[in-house]
This record gives sequence, structure tokens and C-alpha cells, in this order.
Amino acid sequence: MKGVGYDLGPRDFPEREQLAKLMSQDASTVGTWAPVDLARVAKSKHAVLIPEQQYKAWFDALPQPLRDSVIEQWGAPPGNVMVYTARNGAKFLVIPALTYGNILIAPHPDWGYEQTKKALMSTGALPPHHQYLAFFLWLQHEWKADAWVSPFTNITLQPGKSEGPLVSDAEGELLGGIPHIHPELLGGSGGIASKRKALALTVGWFRGAISADTDKLYRTLREQANLIASNSEGSERSQQVEAFRRSVREADFSRALPLDVATAPGRNSPSVSGRVKPRGDAAWQPCSRRRAKWRDLGTNRDGHAAARHHRQHAAYLSCRMF
Repeated sequence: MKGVGYDLGPRDFPEREQLAKLMSQDASTVGTWAPVDLARVAKSKHAVLIPEQQYKAWFDALPQPLRDSVIEQWGAPPGNVMVYTARNGAKFLVIPALTYGNILIAPHPDWGYEQTKKALMSTGALPPHHQYLAFFLWLQHEWKADAWVSPFTNITLQPGKSEGPLVSDAEGELLGGIPHIHPELLGGSGGIASKRKALALTVGWFRGAISADTDKLYRTLREQANLIASNSEGSERSQQVEAFRRSVREADFSRALPLDVATAPGRNSPSVSGRVKPRGDAAWQPCSRRRAKWRDLGTNRDGHAAARHHRQHAAYLSCRMF
């Protein structure tokens, strides 16, 4: 990312394991049943605290129908989801987040079904709770994100139209003019819904159909990998590893792998079949990383352009460009 001009700040970007630990310990959402954990997150250096009055000003600018539905379900602002009360009585909505220069990594706001008994017993679509709203309004007004990348999102489960939100629908207010990038195949769960209802730029292709011969070969490799994984040692496992090597060579699979199949340790064999994807022409290749072009999706109600850009390998939630 630094190589193409993104500002990641002076700190080193964490490795995967370290990032996961930081997210789970210091930058995760907390339920209403764990006030001690919420206080710890709020006092950490990885939390954004939105004052109650600031949030109320944003909330009061929302369309009346949306405000009414939120108050009916979640009470008057700021509600009680991810709300921290300081010793002096001041209330803050807590946004857990990790910041690296212009890159913000944050957990998706909780859907809210387990936050209150009323929400748990509801039968219809839940409107966003106050912290859900606060997160996206903060992205718009304070962080001023140039893009929001959602590896996962439940924003499509908000009440409203299923294809293109109205200006008073929750999705329209949550996203505002922020381009939404959702790196999920259209054939995946939620891919099409994110594209139609949440105005997301998605990967514009499905997994290709594969021939019967390719499917049989793929199943054979999977079965062999599972046999290897189930045996920790012994001559039987050695025979299984060698059979797996032969299958990989016969499929011309080895050219797509960053290792020598003939000499790679047997412990690496089970992971081989997970590094490639079949194509319709029965050829095997490493998973590609495709780039889409900019798209013009018109303007939102404030007149801001709603262009969308996608980099499939982006792993951040929100960013400010360059």
C-alpha cells in the first residue's frame, strides 16, 4: 500500500497475528452486559469517543422517519449500546478503531439483536442503533473517509428498499457519499444484496463452471489431503503423501505453487489444494487479484459524487486517499 501512495503513518503495520490480537483485545465491540470491558476499551488509545452532544447534533439532522424508528427501537440518543459514562457523568459513544496514517481498521458495528430484550424479540428488520449510526456519521463528518471497505457487513439487513435505498432509508444516511467497496464474489452470501441495496462495488464475476474431469480431480486432491491430515505419522502417511505428490504433478498443479512438490515436506501437502481455484477451461492457476475500473454511480442527496473503486486485496475498513 505504501508503494502505491497510501499514508500508513510512521508506525510499522502489524502482522496478521498481531493485528488479530489488537482487534480482539483493544478494538472490538462490547455488549451492554459487559460495562467493565467497555470502560477498558474506552480508556484505551484505540478508541474514538464521540460526545453525546456531538452525536445528537448529527442525529437531529437525519430524516424524521428514520429518527422516529431508531428512537422507538433503541430509545432517545445516545441509547445504551457502546455508551461509556465518565466519572463526571459525561456520556460518549465508543468507536473501537486502529489507525495507521490514513488507514482506519475497525470492527463492524454490532447488529444489535442481542443488545436488548426488545431487539431479541423483534420480528422485523432492526433500524440501526445509535452507536451504529454514530460510527458511519463519524466516518462522514470527522474522519472524512474516501472509501469504506467491508469484508463483512450487515448493513443490507437494515429496513428499506431492497434495490437502491431512498434518501430516508438507513443505508442512504449511513453511507452518505462514501464509496462502499465490498470484496465478495456475487455468488457469495450477501454479494448481490450488497451491490443492490448497499450501493457496493463488488467483484463483478461469479466462480466459473468447471468440467466434470476437473471436478473429479479437485475432489481427489481434497480427499487425499484429508487423509494426510488425519494421520500424524507412520508408513501409511508417507504413502499418502507420495500419492498426493503424484496427483499434483499429474494435474500440472505444481507450476502454480511457490514450492517444489517433489521435495516439499509432507506437512505442507494438505495446504496445497487450498491455494488454487479451478477455471472453466479445466486449467489450474493461483487465485488472481483483479482490479476494477472507476464507476460513476451518480450523486447522493447532498450532491456528492458516489464513484466506486475496488481493489480486491484491500484489507482495511476505511481510508482517506493519499
